[in-house]
Parts: sequence; C-alpha cells; structure tokens
Amino acid sequence: MILDFGCGSGGIWDQEDEQVIGIDINRSRLTIARKRIQVVCCDGRFLPFRDRIFRQVLADSVLEHIQGYQRALEEIKRVTSYDGRCMIVQPVDNDPLFFLARRVAGSWNQDKIPSKFTSGHLLKLFRFESHCFDKLGFVYWDQPTPTHDRSRCGRSAHI
Repeated sequence: MILDFGCGSGGIWDQEDEQVIGIDINRSRLTIARKRIQVVCCDGRFLPFRDRIFRQVLADSVLEHIQGYQRALEEIKRVTSYDGRCMIVQPVDNDPLFFLARRVAGSWNQDKIPSKFTSGHLLKLFRFESHCFDKLGFVYWDQPTPTHDRSRCGRSAHI
C-alpha cells in the first residue's frame, strides 16, 4: 500500500489505483481525488491507520502547510513499514525570491503556510531519523516553468 500524504486532488495519479490511499483535510480536493484513489479526510498529525501498514509514503510539498509538522512526521514514521520508504519533496527558502514571495502571499492555493524550511533545516531534521527517511528532495523554483519531473526539479540529498 502507498500513502499519498496531503494528496490534494490526486493529480499525480494518472488512473485509478487501488493500492494508493490519499489523505488531505480539504474535502473539495478529496472529491476530485476520489475518482483516482481511495481517500480519507483527516489531519496528517493524527492518521487513522495502524502501525507499519504502508510500504511507501509520499509527502509532496505538504509540510509547510502543517502547523506542528513534527507531529505529522512522527505519524509518517509510525505508519511506514520497517522495510518501507518515505519520499518527502519540500519547497525550501534558499531562493531569495521564493522566500520573499511566500512571506508576502502567506499561502499557496488558499492553504496557509505556517512552517518554513531551508535545505539545511531539513537535513538537520531528518539526519537523526532511524528508518524510512533516506532521501530528501529540495524544491527550488528556478526553472522557467514548474515541473513535476523530479529529475529536473531541485536537488536531493542522501541522509
């Protein structure tokens, strides 16, 4: 099973996939996602799943929208199987223009941004995790147009 943590409208999934469960707190986005994947409306800090159930967890540009994101990370760790993997892709404030834009706008797609990160902050945060966090992606918006192709977007670091 795969957990799409903060799935939004489920746009990364091309077709119906019964092995994917998406969580989000936005009911209108989940209505759209429901056409592609199974969905659960819940707060990522309190996941309604048993321990070690997911072999893969994806959290793409979600942590900045969670007040108290540390609790969400604990939940991600709890539901990831011992041999499972977690991929976290997170926008960072290393780009001065992006840094300024996030503070002026204060939101993205009507979602508030209470948590902000730099690549150094994320490396420190994940360096001490014992399992499931072995690769962390940093998203820098320096391309002419945003892309979901992870190989062309930002950098990653092995933890």
